[in-house]
Amino acid sequence: MKFLQFLCLSLFLNFAIAQSTEVSLQIHPNWAGNSFALSKVYQGTDFDFKITRLQYYVSQIKVIYDGGKSHLVKDLYFLVSAQRDTILNLGTLPVTNIEGIQFSIGVDEEANHLDPATYPSSHPLALKNPSMHWGWTSGYRFIALEGNSNGGTGTTFNKNFHIHTVEDVNYRSIVLTVTPSLTQSGKAILNVNADYSNLIKNLNIKNGLNSHAASGPSTMLMDNIAASVFSVANVTDIKNPEQSDISFTVSGMSSDNLFIQYFNPNLTAKKLNLFNMSGVLIFSKNITAETENLNIPISNIHGTIVVEFEGEKKSLLSKKLFIK
Repeated sequence: MKFLQFLCLSLFLNFAIAQSTEVSLQIHPNWAGNSFALSKVYQGTDFDFKITRLQYYVSQIKVIYDGGKSHLVKDLYFLVSAQRDTILNLGTLPVTNIEGIQFSIGVDEEANHLDPATYPSSHPLALKNPSMHWGWTSGYRFIALEGNSNGGTGTTFNKNFHIHTVEDVNYRSIVLTVTPSLTQSGKAILNVNADYSNLIKNLNIKNGLNSHAASGPSTMLMDNIAASVFSVANVTDIKNPEQSDISFTVSGMSSDNLFIQYFNPNLTAKKLNLFNMSGVLIFSKNITAETENLNIPISNIHGTIVVEFEGEKKSLLSKKLFIK
């Protein structure tokens, strides 16, 4: 009888494990199909302009799977800084046969009016600099777009625009039908393009614009990001993070220091980044050698982190690491 119970338990556990998938959402930025960068000069209809800040919240992420079922990833928030590829690690989820993704831009009503001072500093909803919070009544800035224009002539960019969107009425959701790419370890990566050139559609930024509101240009910005920015990425154009020639090993660890030996053939990677599981950057270092043994301070870092090697605005390799 005990053997039968053990056998049943083993079969249940194996089934449960088989039905779980590690999932991440990867956002690839571009500007009308070309590379996107802050402070780069872009052309409007009859003027030039630069984007100097673009940040937005992603929340209420649902993975769609197995014939239209959905799994909500609870209490997970990300603050996306749009100038680089962004990997949103969703964790190991009880899903198979992934068919799509739903996510919202902004902060859901329940969390939008809580006190940001109650979160640890590394949390996406904690107080930030520059600020993403507009007070308890309005809540968080769902998206912050800032930049400057030359007004149509010359090389002086002194026509500033600041467009921030607040309040629950502007919370927007996006649904995409996307097939995940699978890494060698079985991780499912949902690749999504973000064409930020569509953000400014119908926004008159030529001579400067200020809108910190829940209506007008602020709502127009929110409508643009929800309707026209995100699309399914062509995975043939994206290098699988685990197919890179870059590799690393943990050569040592203490309570205060992490030692990483990396191998970077042809200097493909330019930067080493560490993220916590909320996608917040907690360490970054430029790398200029093909191999090096780095000493990284970790006295204030605990739990699971993501080690990422970044190339030209793209993630080349990312792996999880547990810090005791």
